[in-house]
Amino acid sequence: MKRAAIIFFLLSFVSCATLQTKKDDLTMARMFRKRGDNVRSAIFYLRVLEKSPESIEALSFLYKFYLSQGDKLRAFQLLLKLSSLEPQNPLWHFEIGKMLIKDGDKRGGCEEVKKGVTLERMGANPQVKSGELSEYKSYMEVCDQ
Repeated sequence: MKRAAIIFFLLSFVSCATLQTKKDDLTMARMFRKRGDNVRSAIFYLRVLEKSPESIEALSFLYKFYLSQGDKLRAFQLLLKLSSLEPQNPLWHFEIGKMLIKDGDKRGGCEEVKKGVTLERMGANPQVKSGELSEYKSYMEVCDQ
């Protein structure tokens, strides 16, 4: 019930909000994120997405936010969008793989994890340094079994 109330609040606030520029919304989202106020930050990131649906920063934050609220479906949808926007980013493939494995789809999850490993080794995303994604080692071990 709490999750539904938060989501309703977010959506109603976004739809009733006055128009601001994407830059204003992004500034507010970042400010609230730094303060640790994830609900208000999510509100402004939702507004950013209204104006810029391919904002990696907004999608990434909202993916983590919805996951923390227990809304796995919405989180997964955002993760798939992130992966389609940045197909060479190993992080998104690792995250998709992790979610699929946790949900019981070992085969599909392992395909994504292996794709992430390949991309990481190729250095496909210079922002992700080799070995930086070592937290996914346990998922790689599950796939090797």
